[in-house]
Amino acid sequence: MLKSIHQKLEELITAVCRREQTYLVARYIFHGVQQKLGAKAAGIRRIDDELETYMLDNYKCPQLAINIQLLLSGLVVGGGNSAVDAAASIIQEEYAATGDVASLYNEYHGAVVSGKLAPPVNILRNGCVLHPIIEQVFGHLWDMTVQKLRPELANIYIWLIAYAALCSNEPIDEATKDTATRY
Repeated sequence: MLKSIHQKLEELITAVCRREQTYLVARYIFHGVQQKLGAKAAGIRRIDDELETYMLDNYKCPQLAINIQLLLSGLVVGGGNSAVDAAASIIQEEYAATGDVASLYNEYHGAVVSGKLAPPVNILRNGCVLHPIIEQVFGHLWDMTVQKLRPELANIYIWLIAYAALCSNEPIDEATKDTATRY
């Protein structure tokens, strides 16, 4: 049975990822189902993650995957949101420049401090965004060619890594808006 499910998942992924248009439509449909089912959509979320992973691994097209992810979150690259623009820059350069990290930190940390709604955490959790940030902080431990991060910036990078790891992407309802349940 498990082999059959795995085989069907591979068939679905192969069919969906054949063209950019079918990939976009499938991600849109899965996103809509996840919105309707909420916490019950774990299986759909898993399929959606597999689609994104397949697209990233086999087509080396992270910009397409992140742009679709951002669009489904209601955000647009170049639309005036500095977190989105910073994430797109990190993905494109495959490097977490200090300015991009500072923009992400200002958006996410600023939202936490002010109580405003932060950008979706899945932007920060995207492996193409988070991996370069982790590489900047800890890369010198496993690769001697990576320079150590300036100590005064380490807390910003580590805060972003912790935020990505700890925060949920669940919508906040007005009844549970206090800080303790929000973050």
